[in-house]
Amino acid sequence: MQQGPRPRVAILVARWSLYQGGIGRDGPVFEIDDREQTLDAETSTRVLERSLTRTVDALEALGIAIVLVGQAPEFPEHPNSCFVRRIWHKEPNAADCLTMPREQSDRRLSTSKAILTELAKTHKTTLYVGLDSILCKAQTCRAAEDHRPLYHDDNHLSLFGSYFVGRRLAGRRSALHPLFAELSPPFNPIDPAPVTP
Repeated sequence: MQQGPRPRVAILVARWSLYQGGIGRDGPVFEIDDREQTLDAETSTRVLERSLTRTVDALEALGIAIVLVGQAPEFPEHPNSCFVRRIWHKEPNAADCLTMPREQSDRRLSTSKAILTELAKTHKTTLYVGLDSILCKAQTCRAAEDHRPLYHDDNHLSLFGSYFVGRRLAGRRSALHPLFAELSPPFNPIDPAPVTP
């Protein structure tokens, strides 16, 4: 990327909590590097922070603006199973698992959120965008909107969920527009249509 055409904006998004001892398909996932190789959550968190800092520093040195995207809240159960139970088993309360307490989500995301927000504070061309601010209210996080699933599984957004989040991000002119303002027309990720939060 140091030679030839380069992007003007880099968007970094991941299931950040997975790298803090989260459970993947093959068991716990830990980050290691040439400085630390202990397989535990504390080491993995430090390695993640160092790795992200190096990446953001390198992108900033190249004049590339950065958007750090905080991950979507993770649900303890596959939210779409609620729809299945409601339809097939006629359980009226099956939709209860389409929400979870905000506190539960915050505990899971707090470490990565602290890392990402600090990077945004210390790098002038970097912006943090938290998906929890869109998918959660003061007390609860939701996995459905207008009776449609926002999630594909317990942590990935569905196509509709991605559209739902994208529309709301596009409506945040004050936060996102400065990073994209210098892009050449006709590309403009900011949807001019008003969006209801």
